[in-house]
Amino acid sequence: MINKMESNDVGGRGKRGRNAAFLIACSILLIAGCGGSSSGTVLTEPTPLPEALSELDASFHEAIAYGPSVEKNLFDILLPKNPYAVPLVIYFHGGDFTGGSRSVAWSEDSAPQIKRLIDADVAVASVDYRFLNRSEALGLRTPLGDGARSVQFIRLHAEKLGIDAARIVLLGDSVGAGMSLWIAVSDDRAEPFSTDPVLRQSTRVQGAILRETQASFDVDRWSEDVFYGSGACFRGGSRCPELEDKILDFYGISDLDELGSSETRAYRRDVDMIPLMTADDPALFIRNQDRPNRLPSNWDLILHHPRHATTIADKASRVGIEYTLYAPALGIEDFRGENEVDFALRILAK
Repeated sequence: MINKMESNDVGGRGKRGRNAAFLIACSILLIAGCGGSSSGTVLTEPTPLPEALSELDASFHEAIAYGPSVEKNLFDILLPKNPYAVPLVIYFHGGDFTGGSRSVAWSEDSAPQIKRLIDADVAVASVDYRFLNRSEALGLRTPLGDGARSVQFIRLHAEKLGIDAARIVLLGDSVGAGMSLWIAVSDDRAEPFSTDPVLRQSTRVQGAILRETQASFDVDRWSEDVFYGSGACFRGGSRCPELEDKILDFYGISDLDELGSSETRAYRRDVDMIPLMTADDPALFIRNQDRPNRLPSNWDLILHHPRHATTIADKASRVGIEYTLYAPALGIEDFRGENEVDFALRILAK
């Protein structure tokens, strides 16, 4: 299941090369605070623990601002008692990039996993991000960029938060899983010469946990790789009445004819995770278990089909990325029986 191979250089900008450039630039910019923490308060005052987690020996801090949107660029963080350089799991909620909230991380359903992480001295953050808004041409790059920025913000302020900046695992549900994959397999998105100290931070992480994920946010990739051999085509809305509007929202365009423009093709390449995957990417936990294996006829099944999981695993196997895969509708269960928390604790212990 684990097959290490030589790294590919995506677009001539391999991740290792960019990481090296980032470190060199940081040494130049050290006086400006690259890789360090800026002045000012980061943690909000502790608030009462969420009801489902009220028995934990931990501190809870709500609505920490990390970006330009005062309403959406916020995260909560749950810290073990007396945190000092503890590892972190960052959670991105689902909701089709049109809804959802960071508060779902603290629900009764999530409580057993959260408790186990806190008991193991692992902090948990839950992130809100901006939604798609076609009227403002806010395509996928906006929420995806917010997710990446939240990682960079936490890394910049890791010391104040009590976090070990080198030990971060991402966790996402649905489009939050797709976001986690996109961040995990992208070249380092650090901008070493940015005037914004947040953007000078690395986006590289140790692992990503993907639940009901997408393999790519390029709709052509769904026909070519995810549903290959099925005859399904996702450029038009004939199979799914919702599809046309969703595609327009994805890329912030007003007409499907724009899909073939050079600008939109470049946009789609930037949100296509499959070709971004290379051997130096972090380990992946992939679980798509809630939908059947049949030709999708609605948006929900298109977006969460178990074939997304196997498409990611196939590419991971080819390039040499470690992965754990569950796609029970296709008869696939990881032989180790490892669950999400097992995976996170194993990866964070490295």
